[in-house]
Amino acid sequence: ILNGSKASEILTTKVNAGPVFNYEELLRTGLEPGLCPSNTYFYDKPANFIEQYKYILGAVLLCIVFGIILLLVRIHFLSNIRRIQAKQIYLMSNYNDLFNDMPLVYLRCRLIRGEDDKVNDYLIIDVNPSFEKHFGKKEEALGKRGSVLNSSEVFACLKKYMDVAGRERKTVSFPMHARNGHDYDVLVMNSDTPEVINVFCVDTTELIHTRQSLRTINHKLSMALGIANITPWRWNLVENCIWFDGNRELRSGATSEMKEDSFAMPVSEIVKGIHKDDLKRVKEAFRDLRDGKKQKVNEKLRALTVPYTDYDWLEVWAAVDETDDAGKPLTLIGSALIITDRKKMEEELEELKTVRRKEVAEKIKEARGQGDLSENAEYDAAKEEQGEIESRIVVLEKMLRNAEVIDDDNVSGDIITVGSKVRIWDTDLEEEVDYAIVGSAEADPMNTENAKISNESPVGRGLLGHKVGDTVEIETPGGIVELKVLAISR
Repeated sequence: ILNGSKASEILTTKVNAGPVFNYEELLRTGLEPGLCPSNTYFYDKPANFIEQYKYILGAVLLCIVFGIILLLVRIHFLSNIRRIQAKQIYLMSNYNDLFNDMPLVYLRCRLIRGEDDKVNDYLIIDVNPSFEKHFGKKEEALGKRGSVLNSSEVFACLKKYMDVAGRERKTVSFPMHARNGHDYDVLVMNSDTPEVINVFCVDTTELIHTRQSLRTINHKLSMALGIANITPWRWNLVENCIWFDGNRELRSGATSEMKEDSFAMPVSEIVKGIHKDDLKRVKEAFRDLRDGKKQKVNEKLRALTVPYTDYDWLEVWAAVDETDDAGKPLTLIGSALIITDRKKMEEELEELKTVRRKEVAEKIKEARGQGDLSENAEYDAAKEEQGEIESRIVVLEKMLRNAEVIDDDNVSGDIITVGSKVRIWDTDLEEEVDYAIVGSAEADPMNTENAKISNESPVGRGLLGHKVGDTVEIETPGGIVELKVLAISR
């Protein structure tokens, strides 16, 4: 308009208009701004507190929010730390309970060194509950020297190995027999604290007693097998070889492997040594055992044994030991007993009963047919032969029933021979044992009251020819045994 334009020519925009006042002029005229309409616009109106300090207030608010966030984060982390600590405390408590409940004796000792820097003594500074069960009250042990609490032997051992562990910075273990009669395996090891040693003791008393019992049982079994001349064996069907326990009479040059007192032989080599008349029968028996047609095998056969000059009779037992998931045998176990002498007596007895008796009966019948018997030399000879045959039959039957037929008058009392009764000292078992040395057919090694061992068994053969005071080392299927001759009688 000031520039000369007409009002009608000026473009206008429709807006929601409201009253406009000068705020300060309104106050000077005595009018209350609050009476104005709500859409009133005041200019020159002074800014309020929020508008005046809005940036400062915004910054303060941001700081407060940031502080709250940091506080929440800290609370979260502290809660996690508290949970972890509680878990660690729980685990440590469990570990402590577990350690205290273990059958493990624990001592924590401080070393006391002398002027030469060697350990002269040690001071007990901590023990666990197991210590109290084995050695005494905790209060009586803490702060005491080892030289006061322990025996001289135990103190010397502990002092020695503590010195080694401390100087060489390594763990040392050793066995120990304590005053309470128990045996322990002791472990001496360094701790993180200088000049402080941890000692752990495991009670091995029952273990040692069990080992001794097993050793005694194994030794007695070995002696029994050696006395009876029985050779245990194990047939590995997968490898097709048989393991024998120590009997050298069954060993051949084809031995494929040896382990301690055992040796293995290929089945093919063993088969070569079996007498041809027995081979088919033995093969069928073992085939039936492998096929499940038999539960066990007991066969008598002839086989070559050392020194391979002639066949020996063996009595063989066998049974299935291990099978696979399908029930097919993997291993067989059994034993072999040399029965040559017994078999010879059985064959002789059979011949006397079935052949010689008939022959002499025919001779007597023919002699009677000649008439007068008073001066009939053939009849007398036949009767005498008949008497010898019957006497021999009686003797053989008694021998086969383990009756003793040794003539005591021919038995020496100074040197062990067949027929001798001997008392020996078994150094492994530390006990006296009485045996009678007899022929193989009379042997009865399992008789605890009157044990008779064969002169062909390892023990019997090893004792022959020795006298009182001799110490003899004898190789048995279970290993070498040492026997001392204490007495010989007839």
